[in-house]
Amino acid sequence: MDWFWFAILSPAIFAFVNILDKFLISKSIKFPIAYAMLIGIIQMNFNVFLLSFFKINFLYPASFIAITSGGLWLFAIIIYIKSLKIEETTKVMSLIFVGPILTAILAFIFLNESFTSFKYIGIGLLVLSAFLISHKKINGQLRFSTALKIIPFAIVIFSTITILEKFALNTLDFISFYFWSSVGAGSVGFLLLAIDKLRLDFGTQFFLIKNKGLLGLAVFIEVLTLIAGLSSFFAISKTYVSYVAALASTQPFFVFIFSLILSLFIPGLIKEDFTRKIILIKLSSVILIIIGGWLIVS
Repeated sequence: MDWFWFAILSPAIFAFVNILDKFLISKSIKFPIAYAMLIGIIQMNFNVFLLSFFKINFLYPASFIAITSGGLWLFAIIIYIKSLKIEETTKVMSLIFVGPILTAILAFIFLNESFTSFKYIGIGLLVLSAFLISHKKINGQLRFSTALKIIPFAIVIFSTITILEKFALNTLDFISFYFWSSVGAGSVGFLLLAIDKLRLDFGTQFFLIKNKGLLGLAVFIEVLTLIAGLSSFFAISKTYVSYVAALASTQPFFVFIFSLILSLFIPGLIKEDFTRKIILIKLSSVILIIIGGWLIVS
């Protein structure tokens, strides 16, 4: 059962990363694409550490699949950053974790995975959770989160990445997969520097973070991301992907708990609405996500 602790550690760390991301983005991120480029480049630099302590394998086509997934991941991160600029962390992560619906459909098409009645129930619960977390009444009228306009694109990308991971990890070890995935993310970051406006934005964004004394925090966030990613891939290498995916669906729950604790002890650190009614809605949505996600991957 060693895999269990790594599988549950990953979403817990990622949830903490989400909280730190929200703080950093609200304080110093003016150009989401430029910041995503910086993330990709930082992640690729961590490969020096991996090369120093681990054997990195190159297998065709698994390594190319990993590189592709890393490149796609950077584009999903751009959407994630933009979403955090306009919406609460708990809502963003809850909406993103509706993604297992699309993952299940893609797995049915490309991996010949079965589509049972439990999956249909799980899909229904995830749709209900998305409705609960994304809407609110203003002057008696239903209003939906503005993040809904862009988060579906991130869901498509993250779901595609999940399918690519399943293909690649059939033959590639988890350390090598993470290495080549980081190469993909960093390469896209460097390629985007070829665009004049993005290169200018990158320089401005870098010094904006540095001048506010938050560069260390940005690097620390990526260190945590590295640890969480490796924990997840290690768990996947030791057991069924479906088990790890089911535990990964607890990430919105951890985000909710961490946000609630911070709002109590460090109010104002991040902007979250935690009135009694909102707490009930958010908690209900998170529980539906966990149950729905488990039904879909089981």
